[in-house]
Amino acid sequence: MLACENLRVQAGGRPLLQPLDLGWSPGRVQVVLGPNGAGKSSLLGLLSGLSAPGQGQVTLDGRGLAEWKPAALARQRACVPQDGQVAFDFTAEAVVELGRHAHRLSPMPQQADRVAEVMAALGLSELRGRRFNSLSGGERARVHLARACAQIWEAPPDGGSRWLLLDEPTAALDLAHQHQSLRWLRDWSRAQRVGVVAVLHDLNLALRYADEALVLGRQVPGQALPEGRQGPVRELLTPALVRQVWGVDCQAVGHGGVPQLLFG
Repeated sequence: MLACENLRVQAGGRPLLQPLDLGWSPGRVQVVLGPNGAGKSSLLGLLSGLSAPGQGQVTLDGRGLAEWKPAALARQRACVPQDGQVAFDFTAEAVVELGRHAHRLSPMPQQADRVAEVMAALGLSELRGRRFNSLSGGERARVHLARACAQIWEAPPDGGSRWLLLDEPTAALDLAHQHQSLRWLRDWSRAQRVGVVAVLHDLNLALRYADEALVLGRQVPGQALPEGRQGPVRELLTPALVRQVWGVDCQAVGHGGVPQLLFG
């Protein structure tokens, strides 16, 4: 399990939320939602261990992230930031192969085949020999997703959980690839017992592909710090909550068994 214990989310030295006590289970897609400035990316940085909390802690399988050795943590937790620049003129295949770096001292069977396997699973085989810096923004985003998946492709031999943390993974993708990527992540998460935590802005994508949501509110000067709301996404994302958090009116409609929010 990935959990927060009395975690304070901050940005620029100022608190954004009430201390959080949360838990996420593997095998599910969990999304972090909220308006700009609510602390979504700051929270993801704390969950990944890339930044340290001013209060509380994040635990993975019952151990604080600070207790993990970097290589061991990398084999169970992979991250995709909003903007993944690559300084060198690597091929797309070489970028995905970077995800296997954490396994170099204890390679798995068929290690050499893993990169090709991951790229094929994500529909990227035709990009293997292309230079990363020549790719479109959407293609780069998909290659970075494959890199992160390659990093945690195999289950740990000790039975530990695996986590994929994504900051706005659909922002650079066209409509077809948004649905293709999130559908694949949902199916892979369930089949392989991988926990996915993703920051999203599109509430209807969250309703279609996520299991649970954490909704963060915007801090209002002069008012108490907002609290995060967590629960099943289709129960949590009501028109009343959308109006309260985002200040936008909408109505819920049904379409093929999947609820959607209609804005107008």
